[in-house]
Amino acid sequence: MTHRIFSTALLWGVVIGALSFLGNPAGAWILAIMGLLAQYELHRLLEKLGYRPLRTLGLIAGVAIILGSYYLPHWSGLIDMDAGTDIFLVSILILLATAPFSKSEDHLRASTIPTLFSLLFIPFMLQLYVSLASNFSEVGEERTGLLLSIWLIVVAKFTDVGGLLIGTTIGKHKLAPKVSPKKTWEGTIGGILFAVISGMIFYHFTQAWLPQEFTLWAAAMMAVPIACTAIISDLVESVLKRQANIKDSGNCIPGIGGALDLVDSLLLSAPVGYLLMKYTLL
Repeated sequence: MTHRIFSTALLWGVVIGALSFLGNPAGAWILAIMGLLAQYELHRLLEKLGYRPLRTLGLIAGVAIILGSYYLPHWSGLIDMDAGTDIFLVSILILLATAPFSKSEDHLRASTIPTLFSLLFIPFMLQLYVSLASNFSEVGEERTGLLLSIWLIVVAKFTDVGGLLIGTTIGKHKLAPKVSPKKTWEGTIGGILFAVISGMIFYHFTQAWLPQEFTLWAAAMMAVPIACTAIISDLVESVLKRQANIKDSGNCIPGIGGALDLVDSLLLSAPVGYLLMKYTLL
């Protein structure tokens, strides 16, 4: 637990420092680096399950999706373009186009599909944080979109914190014993409460730069579905790890595990938060 707390504090310190001095570009690069590491770990995990994801092509496309979602709109002048999705679609076309020319008869099943899954599950989801920051920065102050993306990350990660603290303290009733034996319903409720409280606290200190439509009540209400999705996102990774018979996706972060273990709760919560904000705040 000590290593986990230290690693968490150090990571947040690095992220806050980079964002404070460099703003949105730093956020895009942080997500690209974490996405690259997480996707690499996912490829290794899929290989343990008997698949052969196209590692080089997949990792290059993953980085391009995340960084392109920030840089392409600025280079082209089309600020409202959905560059991350466009690059993802191009990646799909390239992967499918190469499948018929492979010498392997099961290339589509063993290589193309798992590579597409890794692109969808990690870089495509993470680029939504970049798109959120860019889109809202154009309709408000420069820091508006960045703060909304950070709010979304805070809510998702404090779902983990609440689930861990409450689950290890009073957790008795298993949530999904065959997938993640340590997760409990008590921890789930605690995670949702922590998400709501952290979202409201973050809103309180940053409301001057947030959209007027994003009220304290909106922050509390939005935190609930985001927290629920963060828990499901964590369980999806747990399913993959259990099938591969591993405890952690990697060991690069003391007390936490791998990069995929770090970002797992951020993946499926990204589209939920993105869509909620897009259709209620813009």
